[in-house]
Amino acid sequence: SDMAFGLARMFGINLPINFNSPYKATCIIDFWRRWHITLSRFLRDYLYIPLGGRRAGAPRQYTNILIVMLIGGLWHGAAWTFVLWGGLHGLFIVVNHVWRTCRNTLLASLPSFGLAGAWCGRLLTLAAVLFAWTFFRAESPESAKVMTWGLLGLNGLFLPDSYQQLAGSFAPLLSALGISFGVEPDAEAYPTLANLLIVGAIFAATLILPNTYEWFARHNAFPETAKKMIADIPAVLQWRPGRTAGLITAVLLLASFSTFLSAEKDAFIYFQF
Repeated sequence: SDMAFGLARMFGINLPINFNSPYKATCIIDFWRRWHITLSRFLRDYLYIPLGGRRAGAPRQYTNILIVMLIGGLWHGAAWTFVLWGGLHGLFIVVNHVWRTCRNTLLASLPSFGLAGAWCGRLLTLAAVLFAWTFFRAESPESAKVMTWGLLGLNGLFLPDSYQQLAGSFAPLLSALGISFGVEPDAEAYPTLANLLIVGAIFAATLILPNTYEWFARHNAFPETAKKMIADIPAVLQWRPGRTAGLITAVLLLASFSTFLSAEKDAFIYFQF
């Protein structure tokens, strides 16, 4: 999307915001307000609202959500894996709506958990989204089943010996929980501690640092959200032309080119779209 925005601006075309840090979402409803916004808007205006939206009560609303998400999954490709992915997200959204209803009525007396509650919602949303991606990228429903069984630990949990040393005094507890340690032929496939630290640092940066819209908010690059973003983002994290910004941009650009030239080329995910 960032590349599309930049290329469009070169020709004087202003594209609408399309992805607004979806992995920062605090619930699945919020996720779909941030993820592929133009597609979500299309599905809302031309499917959800014509089907009746929420005008005919909660049961009809939930049915409409499931229909729209199933079609949204099929939009990505004519395969059962995409339908399952769309159905999962539809189910997640329905559960989210039911929880909101219960929270505002039956559980209204419960205290608000504030920042802690927001982070719990963010982590739960991220777990649900990543679990659903398994179906999106699987070659068939059968392979998706194998992967989800493994993710849930239903095939047993196995870690190499090096992880047992890292666990230290917690190793007996892990063994009691059914986690086995040992050496197997493809033990090299497990991530090293350095890999995990790198992934953790990138994950933290994704959740904490501003996105493109927020970074350029001061320059009114995206007027529909600029004012709110300027208020929410610290000035030190907003783009300011200068030598430091130019140097950082140059380093990132060179790193991107070197990574592109050295990496294996994968087929575009929508090459059969």
